[in-house]
Parts: sequence; C-alpha cells; structure tokens
Amino acid sequence: MKIRLFPAVLAAVALVLAGGCSKSPQQKAEEAQKKVEEARQQLEEKMPGGLSQMTEAMEKMGEAMKTGKAEPVDPKELEGLLPADAGGLPRVEASGERTDQMGIKVSTAQAAYQRGEEPGRIHLKIMDLGSVQGFAAMGAVGWSMVELNNQTDDGYEKTLVYSGCKAYEKYDRTSRSGEMKVLVADRFLVEVDGADVAIGEIKSAMAAVDLGRLKGMKNAGVTK
Repeated sequence: MKIRLFPAVLAAVALVLAGGCSKSPQQKAEEAQKKVEEARQQLEEKMPGGLSQMTEAMEKMGEAMKTGKAEPVDPKELEGLLPADAGGLPRVEASGERTDQMGIKVSTAQAAYQRGEEPGRIHLKIMDLGSVQGFAAMGAVGWSMVELNNQTDDGYEKTLVYSGCKAYEKYDRTSRSGEMKVLVADRFLVEVDGADVAIGEIKSAMAAVDLGRLKGMKNAGVTK
C-alpha cells in the first residue's frame, strides 16, 4: 500500500484543526473524528475490499482521540536525551522550545551534528505531541499507518518495527542522504535526518537516543 492513500484523511483532519479559534479542542477533535469517518467511507466506495489496513488504522486513530490529553514535558527534559555524539559526529548546536497554538501544545528539542568543515551533517529532533498524543501521532504521521517496502536502484523506503516502536526509514545512495523516524508510545516522535552520510551513521544516531526513557515518560502530565 502506498502513502498516496492518505491525503483524503489528512486533509480532512487538517481542515478541522485549521478552523476558527473560537472552537474548543474537544469540538475540533469531535469534528475531526467525523471527517475521518467520512473520508474512510469515501475511500471504501472507491476501493471496496482493499482498505482493511486503512480501516484498522483509522479505528485506532478514533480510539486515540478518545484518550486523555497530556501536558507536554519540559523541553529541557527532551534536550537531556540529545546525545553529545551522533553517528560519530559531535554535537555543534542544540535548542528546545514549547509551542501552544489553538490549544495544541508541543515540546521540541533538536540538535545538529557535524565535524568541523568536513562533509556530513546529521540533524536530530525529539517531539512530544502531548496535548494531542495518539491523534497527532496517527493522523499526522502517515507512515505509521501503513506498511511500506519500496526498493529502487538508488535507494529504498520502508516501514519497520524498531525497539518495539513503529518506524520509517528512507535512504538515497546517490546523494548519500536519508532519514529515520520512530514513533514512541504514540506520543513522542524522534527524527534523524542525514546529508552526505552513510545509512549506518543515521542508524547510529538513532541508537544514541534513549528510547526507553521516552517510553517511561508516556503518561507524564496525562489528564482524563
């Protein structure tokens, strides 16, 4: 199944989230769930019998929207998970921030890694999607809802299970660039992007992040 199946679903969710500021987060969640169901029905009409995986994913999305909200953890806690070295490259800069837009709160920590003026650069980001946990994770990260395994002469793109979590990996051998993303506890998103590096260096950078600590923070700040 290709990611091309997702625009109808993601567009429906995006339209609701971009709606008037006067609507409460609960109203937006209810409207988003309704739009997702309508999109699912439309897709089933166009592709009867061929959307079992999509249907299952949407049902999980609906369940996620019913779960409690969570106050995102302090960005400094996420910064503490940024390794001093990633893929053999030293950290050259790091930052953290917390945003709140229309009731959607997100904490982010990110760092860049590079060895002087030498080629090769890695960027690592950790996000806590707290206030819209499973909804944001399942609705905004399309790859977490499908199985991909696309191979070409120049590279590949695939989904996989990494350390017990849903993950996505992509690499282009010609440009020596790629990315790896891991969705932890349907709440935290860890992303590694690399330019002019080997795929092994990207994987090494991901391995340097303590995903176990993130899993342990799954219920931090959760309210019903």
